[in-house]
Amino acid sequence: MQCEKCGKKVFANETCECGQKAPKKNNGGVRANTIICFILLMITTLCLILTLSFRTVVNKNLLVKSVEKVELAEIEVEDGKKLDQYIYDEYIADERITVENVDNLLKDPFIKDFLTEKINAYQNFALDDGELPYITSDDIVKLIDDNQELLFNEAGLRFLEPDKAELKEDLSALDDFEKFSRETLDTTFMTKLVQTFFSYANVIFLIVLMAVILIQWFIVYKVNARRGAKVLINYGIAVMIPSLLVLTGVLVFTFAPDMDIADKIFSSAKTPFYVLSLIFIVLGGLIMAAGLPFIKKKNAEETSVEETTEISKEPETAENDSQEEEVIQNICPQCSFANKETASFCSRCGTNLKTEEKKEDPEIKPVLSEEEILSLESLAKEIWNQHFVPIIGQEQVDYMLEKFQSSEAIKRQISEGMHYFMVQADGENAGYCAYKIDGNRVFLSKLYVRLEYRGNGLGKLMLENIRQFASENDLKAVYLTVNKHNDDTISIYHHLGFQVIDSVVSDIGSGFVMDDFIMQLTY
Repeated sequence: MQCEKCGKKVFANETCECGQKAPKKNNGGVRANTIICFILLMITTLCLILTLSFRTVVNKNLLVKSVEKVELAEIEVEDGKKLDQYIYDEYIADERITVENVDNLLKDPFIKDFLTEKINAYQNFALDDGELPYITSDDIVKLIDDNQELLFNEAGLRFLEPDKAELKEDLSALDDFEKFSRETLDTTFMTKLVQTFFSYANVIFLIVLMAVILIQWFIVYKVNARRGAKVLINYGIAVMIPSLLVLTGVLVFTFAPDMDIADKIFSSAKTPFYVLSLIFIVLGGLIMAAGLPFIKKKNAEETSVEETTEISKEPETAENDSQEEEVIQNICPQCSFANKETASFCSRCGTNLKTEEKKEDPEIKPVLSEEEILSLESLAKEIWNQHFVPIIGQEQVDYMLEKFQSSEAIKRQISEGMHYFMVQADGENAGYCAYKIDGNRVFLSKLYVRLEYRGNGLGKLMLENIRQFASENDLKAVYLTVNKHNDDTISIYHHLGFQVIDSVVSDIGSGFVMDDFIMQLTY
């Protein structure tokens, strides 16, 4: 948007160089997009961490390795009791059987073999290499039958048919879960969903999605350094939050009471979750750090502007004479407008601010001679390449310069009633304008200022020349055409009082068109 005081470009809710605070702008759409992107990015990051972690666990067989190295008898289960002591106290308590017998039972490989078999089956299913396995009461009874001699010799346990029936009743929850799973989970859709989650294709999809979110975020914010910093900081936070959640979950799983069994069985399998959550936390932190310098720079600039504005408002005192002198150099002696420190001319009235250097005031001269036309051709080429290449491209700029701003084209336009003027500042050609009478209005065909002279009031100086021309010829309006994508120039014209009254698409030959707004200023 344009500053209401000086007309320079300024962002919503920020302080302009002249000290004017820009109003807030209705940015509900951008805010909604930010919330959606933030939530989607957190979900994407969480899924990526889990997918990569689970794939690492499966591919490196970490869960099986954890089961193989764990000592079941040493696991603490309740009130500090070891598993062998707990089983003896709760299920045996027979003087003929000792804790050592139970310990020998737990050291036998049949339990680990059973767990390993099921784990491998689940891993194969996740990698699309097998069906979804289940642990049912029948599996437990079969495990007991297959090892009944060992159970009797070591622990004095003999499972008769009534005991087995009672055990199956106690383990009925396993059978209920199997039934539920077959009806709801073990379907083609759910199977493919699980297998897709573990797939390498899902990893690539999630990484691409994270990149797309970042690009889309930048596009919506119409990125510059300030807005880009906000995008990077929000992006970094969105990456870090799910990473911290995963890390917290693993830490809780490790140190929470009554989790010793799971902690020991899954000890090696936790490592990928630790490592990947830490990697993404660091990644999020680095992305945030990339945006912080721009935020700090913006805050420093706003503080500097506010301080300068306050200085300009203070009464003259002996203790701040040096500061006042610096500000006074940029206060226009004619209209008291506060200009930027490096300004040579007042942005409001065009007055020369560098009077101590005795520079000449900017001067507008008509373009008439051959030498002046050639100088104008060169100036037009410089300005057009500076300003229009990003908007319409180099090829169309070259074509239009040759068609409309070559010396021959300028001569022809002058002969047809076009008035060309160049504005000179500090002895240099700084800009130019062209206009002619069209009915009861003035058609402003050209109004351009060289990049290094912009912001010094030269454009307003040329518009004043056009206003005088209109007044002398009893014309009540000036109209012009401006490219629809030339946002900065359109904003300036709005600030100067021009309004969009129509639009037009003009075929200029060689496959090129001018897609313009028609803007008008009425006196």
